[in-house]
Formats: sequence, C-alpha cells, structure tokens
Amino acid sequence: EHAKKKAKELYKTQATDFYCNCPFRGSDVILMKCDYQAHNDVNRAQRIEWEHIVPASQFGRSFAIWKHGHKDCMTESGKKYRGRKCARKVSKEFRMMEADLYNLVPAIGEVNMRRGNLAMTILDPKEQAQTVCALKIGETGVEPSDTLKGFIARTYLYMDYAYPNTNILDKKMKDQMLAWHKKFPKTAAEKRRAASIAVIQGNINPY
Repeated sequence: EHAKKKAKELYKTQATDFYCNCPFRGSDVILMKCDYQAHNDVNRAQRIEWEHIVPASQFGRSFAIWKHGHKDCMTESGKKYRGRKCARKVSKEFRMMEADLYNLVPAIGEVNMRRGNLAMTILDPKEQAQTVCALKIGETGVEPSDTLKGFIARTYLYMDYAYPNTNILDKKMKDQMLAWHKKFPKTAAEKRRAASIAVIQGNINPY
C-alpha cells in the first residue's frame, strides 16, 4: 500500500494508464476521453489498479512458502493458508519484490483482470488472441505492442537482475527480452520515471 501511494506520485503530471493511454484522476479512469470500451466488468473498467508487469505469481512461486505455506500462516480458526498472503506475511524479500516500483504501472482494472498472470512473450501467429489496447492476449501469454516492448523488457530484465534465484527469466525468455531492449530504445518519459524511482527506492535499474 505504501508503494502504491508512491507510485501515484510518479504519475501526477502525466496521469494516463500504461496499456490504453486513458487519462485518470486519483483512482478513476476518464473513459469518455479515451477509446477503451468496457468488456464485462464496468466497475473495474472505471478504476485504476496498480499492475505488476512481472506477475507476482511468477516470482512468488519460487518461494517455498507460496507453494507449501508456513507455520505462521494460519487463520484464527486454525485453517492453514499459502500463496501470496502467506508469502507477504512471512518473507521480507517477497514484500520487497511485490512493492518494487519499477514493476508497478497504472492499468485499467478490467485490462489487469483480462491480462491476469500471463507472461509477456511473442505469441504464435496461429494462436487465437484478443486485442485489448496495446496487448494481444492469448491463452499462453500476452504480446505487447512495439510501443511497450522496450519498457516491458527492461522491467523483466531488472527484476531478474535485482532478485536472482527467483526464476523470473529462463534463457529463451531472457534472450527475447534482451532483443526487445535493444530494438526499442528508452523514451524520455521512461528515463524520467526511472530516475524518480531511483530517488524514492534507493536503487537503479541498470537497463
């Protein structure tokens, strides 16, 4: 929650969501000023959520407590739990990863829901996919538009660098992200955001 408050500060001067470029104010999306059309969930289409570019489940599953739970992960009624709630409670490293500002972007809630926890990748042209703003969402993954590939690649590469041994990138995916990183250079806005995060968070994204 503290990270989300800090993230909002980064978008005060240019408050548009990451995937659809819709303006927002506070947590409210101004749909009348963009082309996004609500799909099934009108309420989530009207609000901004802070999405993890690298899904929390992708790095969370590298923690044993995510898979198996922990003795401290138990409700008052004695029921054991695991997953994100347990990892967040027990692991400082997981909390740092979940709150890392480099990995948080504002997204229309319904787009966040439709993307789910699918990894960013190159889709097989034969795969059935829905186009949602700057994303092609298939069953096996999500392919972003060229305008987002560089930013997304540098986020994946940063998370893999900053949190080793969390299985974020295998060799094939790392090669893909490095290719996007080289092909799609940093924009001025991306540089400004990274510089601001470095001040707030105290570390840099070397990419």
